[in-house]
Amino acid sequence: MNVIKGLALSLLLFLCTAANLNAQSRPTGKPASQDPFRLGHSIHGDAFDEGPREKPWIMEGIGKSHFPITTSNPEVQMWFDQGHTLLHNFWYYEAERAFRWCLKLDPECAMAYWGLARVTTFGKPSAAAGNERSTAFIQEAAKRKDKVSERERLYIEAWEELWKDEPKDQAGAQDSSKKKEDKFKLLLEKICLKYPQDIEAKALFALESLWQSSRNGNELILQQVLSADIVGMRLASMVLPEPGGSNHPPSSLLGKSILDTNRSGPQCLPHSLLRQRHQSQQPSVENDLFQ
Repeated sequence: MNVIKGLALSLLLFLCTAANLNAQSRPTGKPASQDPFRLGHSIHGDAFDEGPREKPWIMEGIGKSHFPITTSNPEVQMWFDQGHTLLHNFWYYEAERAFRWCLKLDPECAMAYWGLARVTTFGKPSAAAGNERSTAFIQEAAKRKDKVSERERLYIEAWEELWKDEPKDQAGAQDSSKKKEDKFKLLLEKICLKYPQDIEAKALFALESLWQSSRNGNELILQQVLSADIVGMRLASMVLPEPGGSNHPPSSLLGKSILDTNRSGPQCLPHSLLRQRHQSQQPSVENDLFQ
């Protein structure tokens, strides 16, 4: 009987000691070690927490554009071109997927970060202010701008201008966002003048001009930016190719902006032609967007 009592007392003491040690070792508050990957955060930084993470696929029916960039991996150029083409189509989510994959293949690709900065402002420069993701992306692009061509560097510096702190003038008549957009437009114009064959620079400059101008000024803007010998049907053939063609994206920045901002009469291009080609090449939401 005494032996049984002794064993019971020993077992009781053992259980009390184990419970006490367990209580002492139990952490209080947040865990001491937080693995960002296990918590669902991207290992590449907070700016990557949002957005797609799966590998992109080659997309058909979105048109084609070529934007030469500096990269250590030839495959990156293909995905960058797809992302850039998707930006012409205002397809920001899938454009981000393509640019993120560029960084998967080449983590030092400055222009992939530049593309991500554009994606996260939804193509509108005025949306840069206060956008933490786009700020992080353009800062990463700026860190690498000395490793790219002069043309690429000018693009990065143009977008970098949108995130710079710009105090108001003494009279307070012009706010910082207006100054930034004016400088941004001048830098785009500089690229157009330095690289007159760069249709991408002209398209982006024309889009920025359209954002800031009245609908009645669209024709003049297009003539000035894209030169007097590329108007009317020639401009349409460059910006809006025939269905199945391999030219610039059919629902491009210029084409869609013209449709959206100028709907009264023949101030710009023949709207029947624009709508016909635009609609025939629209991506299928059911079959493509949510795969």
